[in-house]
Amino acid sequence: MSVETIAQQFKPVFADIRDRSTIAERFIDRDLYRVYMATLWSNVVMSPDDAGLLEEDLEDLHDVVLEVATIGVAAVAVGVIHRALLAPGPRELLAVGLAVEEILEKN
Repeated sequence: MSVETIAQQFKPVFADIRDRSTIAERFIDRDLYRVYMATLWSNVVMSPDDAGLLEEDLEDLHDVVLEVATIGVAAVAVGVIHRALLAPGPRELLAVGLAVEEILEKN
């Protein structure tokens, strides 16, 4: 199965995980988001047939999950940066630095 097909197949699942992890309009509970993503991954690895995948597809799914998770972290960072730009102060600038640092560590 192609990476694009896998990404399309799991798109509703990723949307649901993002929705379930959203605290307010644009804020995501990163810990909850990580738990949901880890749960998804472990469930699919333990039983790929139930997810409509072959064992050979797991590597491609892993790439898709990493890409989606990185985008999720980046979305959180963008929210932090946006708030800091609206009301820059020491606390907000520190939050921006930490968010950017986290993105760089993941990439």
